[in-house]
Amino acid sequence: GAYESPYPSSLHYVSPGSNHVWPYADWSNAAHDIQSAIDATDPGDCVLVSNGYYNTGGRVVDGSMTNRVVVSNAVLVKSVNGPANTVIAGNALVGDEAIRCVYLASNTCLDGFTLQNGSTRTTGDPATERCGGGAWCEPGAVLSNCLVTYNSASLNGGGVYSGLLRNCVITFNAAGVQGGGTCYSELQNSTLSENMATDEGGGCFGGTGINAIV
Repeated sequence: GAYESPYPSSLHYVSPGSNHVWPYADWSNAAHDIQSAIDATDPGDCVLVSNGYYNTGGRVVDGSMTNRVVVSNAVLVKSVNGPANTVIAGNALVGDEAIRCVYLASNTCLDGFTLQNGSTRTTGDPATERCGGGAWCEPGAVLSNCLVTYNSASLNGGGVYSGLLRNCVITFNAAGVQGGGTCYSELQNSTLSENMATDEGGGCFGGTGINAIV
């Protein structure tokens, strides 16, 4: 029968010390930053990310809200050595200087990262610019094996807004209104601890939980 590879046939690589040659098809020519590799993908591809602290660059998706990484194609973005070694960091200053860690479009997956020090704006669209300091997820987006920590939102979802979270740890995040850890997210085998919200749902607000600890 068939032997199924865990990755699709088209791979793109990210490593800070590489040559940065498009389309980043092997480790020696890997992209220096995650966004460049994502921009080289087609739907169904995979981006493999080596160890690093990724805290430069940014892209606006809605209004004036900047995101450190935008996963717009239906692809898998996966770290090689897990969240202890692979960090996507935003800018923790809530307001005009805010930078969210990650924006995930529908049918995308981010696997094995630490998302930290992300934040949102205090003005603009209430949902897309003021929610989800660590990650903002469209329907069908997945966060897997991630640590989401020290993020904040001026309204809802200090750590994560929406999306499916599998085997994640959400800790030390804060929201100005609802859902310090998560808001309207689906939790599977995940743990939320030591998050806070000013109004409702210090751990989470809305959503569902299966085998989850809050």
